[in-house]
Amino acid sequence: MVDENKNKNKNLIAIAIAIVIVGILIAGMLFYINQGKEKKIAGSLTAQQAAEKTINFINQYLVEPPIVASLINVAEERGLYKISFKAGEDEYNSYVTKDGKLLFFQAIDMEREVSETQPTKSETQPTEEEKTEKEKKFSDEQLETLAKCLSEKEVKFYGSSWCGWCKKQKEVFGQAAQYLPYIECIDEKTKQMTSQCKEAEIQGFPTWEFFGEKIQGFKTPEELSQLANCPF
Repeated sequence: MVDENKNKNKNLIAIAIAIVIVGILIAGMLFYINQGKEKKIAGSLTAQQAAEKTINFINQYLVEPPIVASLINVAEERGLYKISFKAGEDEYNSYVTKDGKLLFFQAIDMEREVSETQPTKSETQPTEEEKTEKEKKFSDEQLETLAKCLSEKEVKFYGSSWCGWCKKQKEVFGQAAQYLPYIECIDEKTKQMTSQCKEAEIQGFPTWEFFGEKIQGFKTPEELSQLANCPF
């Protein structure tokens, strides 16, 4: 009887030790998972940061001078950042993970029928051409006021003579474009980046600089007004 009780006590002790060990393992696993989640969240980039990293990568490794990739738009789409950019005369869409580590040049929605993969007109965002057409609603006086305010606020507009979106950016302002704080980044003779733009670390065109912060891509007068705090 004594031996039987001893065996029972041993079994109970073994079970208790096993429960403690399992508890420690579960706690450790939960800590590891939560730590991984924190790292993942901490490692996420903002849409603008991801876009700039992508454009910089494309310009450094995927295109050759004088072609320079420039940002058109960036938006969150189904857990990724969708980045629209222009290289030469062509426009492209790419997708990048939120941690900025993986770049995809095409995404296919496997949950939709092939015949449904082409978005309808109502589903698409306005094109840059549509945006420029829309911005013609502003008067010449308003555009001149805005352009002068941008210069007064020491905003910088970096671009190049062969950059299509830089040209469209100026066309939006019409005659008032002469007052824009435009900086030409490509030397006409050498076709190389100017020292001023190298020092400013310009990676694509157009690039706007507002109070020390650089933002790539075409901007509407409304966007410029908000970014520079220039009511018009």
